[in-house]
Amino acid sequence: MVSIEQAVAAPLCSLKLADAGARVIKVERGEGDFARDYDSVVKGQSAYFVWLNRGKESLVLNLKDIADRDLLIGIISGADIFIQNLAPGAAERLGLGSEYLRNRFPQLVSCDISGYGNSGPYRDMKAYDLLIQCETGLASITGSPDEPGRVGVSICDIACGMNAYSRILEALHERRRTGKGSAIQVSLFDSLADWMNVPYLHQVYGGRAPERVGIRHPSIVPYGVYRAGDGGKVVIGIQNDREFQRFCDIVCERPELAADERFTQNNDRVANRQKLDAEIGAVVRKMTKQELVERLGRASIAYGSLNSVEEFSRHPQLEFLTVDTASGTISLIAPPGHSQGEAVARVPSLGEHSDRIRAEFAGAGPADTDGEIEIDLAHIEKWIENPPVTRLETLGSRPASGLSAMLGQSDVLKTGVALPPLWHWLYFTPSPLSSELGPDGHPKRGGFLPPVPLSRRMWAAGKVRFARPLFLGESVKKQSRIEGVKSKRGKVGQLVFVTVGHKYFVNDELRIDEKQTLVYVENNSGSGRSEKTGAYAEKYDWVRRIQPDPVMLFRYSALTGNTHRIHYDRDYAVKKEGLAGLLVHAPLTATLLAGLVLDHFPASNMTEFRFRALRPLADTHPFSIHGRNEDNGIVALWALNADGQLAVEASARVAPQ
Repeated sequence: MVSIEQAVAAPLCSLKLADAGARVIKVERGEGDFARDYDSVVKGQSAYFVWLNRGKESLVLNLKDIADRDLLIGIISGADIFIQNLAPGAAERLGLGSEYLRNRFPQLVSCDISGYGNSGPYRDMKAYDLLIQCETGLASITGSPDEPGRVGVSICDIACGMNAYSRILEALHERRRTGKGSAIQVSLFDSLADWMNVPYLHQVYGGRAPERVGIRHPSIVPYGVYRAGDGGKVVIGIQNDREFQRFCDIVCERPELAADERFTQNNDRVANRQKLDAEIGAVVRKMTKQELVERLGRASIAYGSLNSVEEFSRHPQLEFLTVDTASGTISLIAPPGHSQGEAVARVPSLGEHSDRIRAEFAGAGPADTDGEIEIDLAHIEKWIENPPVTRLETLGSRPASGLSAMLGQSDVLKTGVALPPLWHWLYFTPSPLSSELGPDGHPKRGGFLPPVPLSRRMWAAGKVRFARPLFLGESVKKQSRIEGVKSKRGKVGQLVFVTVGHKYFVNDELRIDEKQTLVYVENNSGSGRSEKTGAYAEKYDWVRRIQPDPVMLFRYSALTGNTHRIHYDRDYAVKKEGLAGLLVHAPLTATLLAGLVLDHFPASNMTEFRFRALRPLADTHPFSIHGRNEDNGIVALWALNADGQLAVEASARVAPQ
């Protein structure tokens, strides 16, 4: 299992799984789980951390780094369980949201641990143990009669961690039956709220909450601490009227107390708590603690000592674990089911297992192709000599209406309406036979496109000149031909660039002249170029945030007849092509950029559009599109990935209508 965790709740859950035999990879930031620095009482280490992190492997990752995120996704792909308790919304922003992971890995059991859950008005609020103790009302019924108090351990975190553990076990059992994983959401608030049912029921149905009574039971009497004559403190618990009768007869040697109508039943005893406690106190003060304990034993009355932590540390019932840490061996109280003196795995130092885990899962990332692939460039260049391919089509409103709906636009698109720039890509879409498709979903090579023997094919760049818009309802002729083939070696290996020219005519009038550059790549690195963003990051006039998702990408593939599997088949995109997720179509990004121009120049004609794809954009993370108005009708455009790196560079030229 993999856990992005800090503090208490999630580490406790993964600890229980580690104790049960699971391999737990604990993902930490560069500075580590902040619980490492809560204190330094255990040989210079935090008490919380050494308690909760034995038996885990520590992997340091920078989740804002694409390569580290890709590595993490690769590790999760082979995991049974994924746990995270990041700040509200952080997992989704990192492309690690439960919905995304579950769609990608259907057998995964994912568990999100939060303060208040994933719905309701408090969902985005940070929450810590004491805050939840207060919010749930626990603090109001804890403490002395004079002042509310905090439960002295992280009870909300512990409750939440144990709930997460039990829910994960249930999900694993269900997966064994159905073959499907589960998405689990557990919160600190819900965990403590469940434990507050009895006070809640008292309030709602009884009209009042239990009172703060110190070391007393709020609804059972006698049940609390009593001081013997020698100063010894004993906690006595009476559960029913029969026990109270024995207590009065044997311990107090005052059977008349049980017959007193003020004390006959528990409700009566609660109502007269102070009077009964005074009677019992007068009796036990005449005894030593040992005498009191002996009488309680004879009467078979439950009792305990009000121990200090120092006294508890020497309790004869305790069992211990021997745990190795970076600062030496320590002793921990054994959890239920463990034997005294049993040795367990060590508490990891920060990043102790990073190198080994990175090496182990290196294969989960992009794979390299060994050696050079022989390319017969002379043969491929013969495609330049092929005559143009001509197709005719009447521009119906259905494809344009489909794209408008996908983009969330309500424009009425009917015959006579001008087609927005780049929307002509919705037409003249290929419809090959299934038998003519290659393993990547693209038509097999050697037809219109040359048979380049490199594994990946992408639309890398384009230049479109608009003489006049196309209009819905017009009959359009499209002429396409291969205009150039060029081979080179780049940072990602061998590259072949194929330039395709497209011309669109209405009657004999040239409306659109377009050049598309397709790049064929030797391997599956997909790392993109390393251009600096420079001014792209700051100097812009407009910006829009885009959150791609599988539905958007599927719809665009359908609208454009794009059968390339990298846009809709996640397993293929990740495992075969080595991508981080489903790839955003380069023409879709270009269309969004062109739309940004139209939003700000609605009364202008676009006469030219150019773009270059520099880095892949995946549905795992949001991206942003930017625009800046330059002089002479030029608009600079670009798209940045979630890390602020330049993914697409573009420009448009506009002219007044």
